[in-house]
Amino acid sequence: MISQAEVQITCTHSPQFNRSEPGQQPARARIYGAEYRSGGPGAIHDVHDHDTPCVMCQSRMARVQVFMMPATMECPTNWTREYAGYMAAARWNHPRTQYVCLDQNLETIPGTASGLPSEYETGHDLTCAICTM
Repeated sequence: MISQAEVQITCTHSPQFNRSEPGQQPARARIYGAEYRSGGPGAIHDVHDHDTPCVMCQSRMARVQVFMMPATMECPTNWTREYAGYMAAARWNHPRTQYVCLDQNLETIPGTASGLPSEYETGHDLTCAICTM
């Protein structure tokens, strides 16, 4: 999911609302779904305008450090590659976002015009939790 914040987040398909007021809340940040936009031929052209799934990568092994190695599909010596793919970010003339590495085996999800699952009700404050493992 993409929000007005610069950080991309992963959301659950079953949101829990707490003390929310239905309807638009104009003074608050908004959250939007994300979609693939290719702008022409290339690696992701086949999924242009399709909604992206929200994912959180989990390794089979307990790993403490994770980073994206740009401009290559290989990892440095003694690092393990979890997946490889294509670098992406917002279009050059849109608000700044973080770079992400899209898996080369792109997946799409059915969505709504907003890209958010219908369970996300307009105007409701989203809750959150801090989790460790």
